[in-house]
Amino acid sequence: MLTKNNKTVFFIICILFFSILFAKLYAIFSPSLLGNIDLAIDEAQYIFWSKSLETGYFSKPPFVAWVLSTMNHACGDNYQCYRSLQPIAFFLSSIFCGLSTFRLTNNFKASCLSAFLFLTLPLSTFYSQFATTDAWLLLFWSTSTFFFIVSLRNGSFFWLLCCAITVGIGLLTKYSMIFFCISALFLLLKLKQFSWLKIIIVTSIALLIFFPNIIWNITHDFPTLKHHVEMTSLDKGTEVQIGPLIEFLIGQFIIFSPIIFLIFLLSPIKNWHLFHNDRELLNLKACHYDVKEVWIFSAAFILPIFTTVSFLSLISETEINWASPISIPIVIYFSTLVTRKQKNSLQTNFMKLALPITFTINLLFLPLFLNSPKIFSNLSAHGLVITNPFLQVEGYTTIANIVRDLNYKEGKIIASNDRGLLATLSLYLPDYKVRSLNTDGVYNHWDLKYPLSEKEKKGRLLFVLLVNNNKDTLQKTMKKLREQFITVEIVTTKNTDNLLIQGKTNKKVLLVWVGKEDMV
Repeated sequence: MLTKNNKTVFFIICILFFSILFAKLYAIFSPSLLGNIDLAIDEAQYIFWSKSLETGYFSKPPFVAWVLSTMNHACGDNYQCYRSLQPIAFFLSSIFCGLSTFRLTNNFKASCLSAFLFLTLPLSTFYSQFATTDAWLLLFWSTSTFFFIVSLRNGSFFWLLCCAITVGIGLLTKYSMIFFCISALFLLLKLKQFSWLKIIIVTSIALLIFFPNIIWNITHDFPTLKHHVEMTSLDKGTEVQIGPLIEFLIGQFIIFSPIIFLIFLLSPIKNWHLFHNDRELLNLKACHYDVKEVWIFSAAFILPIFTTVSFLSLISETEINWASPISIPIVIYFSTLVTRKQKNSLQTNFMKLALPITFTINLLFLPLFLNSPKIFSNLSAHGLVITNPFLQVEGYTTIANIVRDLNYKEGKIIASNDRGLLATLSLYLPDYKVRSLNTDGVYNHWDLKYPLSEKEKKGRLLFVLLVNNNKDTLQKTMKKLREQFITVEIVTTKNTDNLLIQGKTNKKVLLVWVGKEDMV
């Protein structure tokens, strides 16, 4: 039973929860906020995939396409509408984060705190506004964490089975879910609470759910695995560089909130000896874990993925969000730490300041980010910023509208050499056949599934090419086209003189009619 004070806290938390959810949803649809921002390339790609469901895609497992397909009828051509699922996913993740904290600590305040902190993390604010895979990875990571904790608490094989199911779906969302498997297996083997047979059964269930994507990759010569290797640039060799590692760590300070991430970085120094303690690793008979036990549990799920991505950033290339799942155990540990009963000390006084400062940072980031298109636009207009990050999505819709208005004499086949153009044209022009011009390898979904065939080359085609914006490149491009086609005609309308995408003046979009026969 909740005490009167806890009921008040719970009521306030609920109001704040739904207020933040409403604000995030409102920002997605509001033209004055993020509602006027066009789709990013990946978003357009995922939504296009959702129109044709498969058990795998070139760069990602299939779940993001599957879940977005549920919105096809409701959203129609309102593509911003597809973004509305992500805030809901983060909302649910925060609830499971709070539930996990409560099952670990039996501390109501810690559970409410962890849920609210997770919901307001800069990571959650940013990735909840776009159709991304991270929202769904974190949802299944958080649900798996909850089921795993309950199974350890109760010694229940049923909850371990539930965990296996959500882990399997998580693997269909993003391959980094494999790190959850590594951490969970480490604890299962260390605690020896379940027999080898039960561990094998749950592992088999997770793999069985993931199996369709394995088959798809085998059938298509492992394109997703190859893509992930290419993303890290490991296929080009390795070179130790401290700069990318520093950039990665700075990024983690931003998306996880500075104080939370700092406390995490310092925690192994203080607690590392706990892994070598002679006493039982986790006292499952106790009604709640103390701070040290929560750190052991959290560290088991943080260190494998974090150290791996940090090492990759040292020798190759990584993205800021690759370690995003550690947000869940980090928040659980931080919430447990700040709500524990402590004697008056320097550390206690620091923790008392850490919480309000963290809340202030997180809650300030929310309105700033939701209003960031206007903020960057104004700063750019006054010359106060060099680059506007939202320029990365500009130009694609304009190009699609120009192509739609062209006079097609026969057929509607469009060929391009750029993934961004292929993705956006495929989505915005569903009645057209969009094909890849690449012939020297498989570097995107269109290279794999929609290459321009020899038969299609014989008809009238529209080439939408992304080329370097200089006279020499344009001349070489036209010369090469005239060697392959009888008719080569540059599309000229009032809107095609300066077709730029992503605000880059060094690149130009060239529209060219080509054909093997005279089109007159």
